[in-house]
Amino acid sequence: PFRSDCLAGKVALVTGGGSGICFEVTKQLLLHGVVGAVICGRRESFLARSSKLLEEGTGQKCRYKVCDVRDGKACQEVVDYAMKEFGRLDIVVNGAAGNFLAEARALNPKGFATVIGIDALGTFNMSNAAYPALSKQSESIIINISATLQCPATHWQAHASAAKAAVDSLT
Repeated sequence: PFRSDCLAGKVALVTGGGSGICFEVTKQLLLHGVVGAVICGRRESFLARSSKLLEEGTGQKCRYKVCDVRDGKACQEVVDYAMKEFGRLDIVVNGAAGNFLAEARALNPKGFATVIGIDALGTFNMSNAAYPALSKQSESIIINISATLQCPATHWQAHASAAKAAVDSLT
């Protein structure tokens, strides 16, 4: 429904862009004029394959960098890489997420913290790292991917519900 050039000349960074929803988000950004994208996640082999598929499928440049968004320094390294590769950053999509099914009574603190860390802390870390680069552009945007499972809370998803509520509040 959008013009194929509505994002002409823009550069995007997409966390979690190697799979699922954010793979498709990256693809659509590239198909709508983004001249370059950087996807990041924790699995290099996955990112390399996805980057290649995105470049072949869109004819645009898609680079990747391994990053655990729970680490603010790693987020800064991805932003620096995007700036080195493309000279600008216009769009950040915070889509990296962790999730698994668990009854609240069986959920342990480590599992809860992992999902909160990836979703909420990761959204903050990448936004914080990207802000200086984004603020150099007259038009820039941060898109935070959330869900509806927290409204109301969803069975077997206490951790993900809390994490997405935090993303919503941060947004």
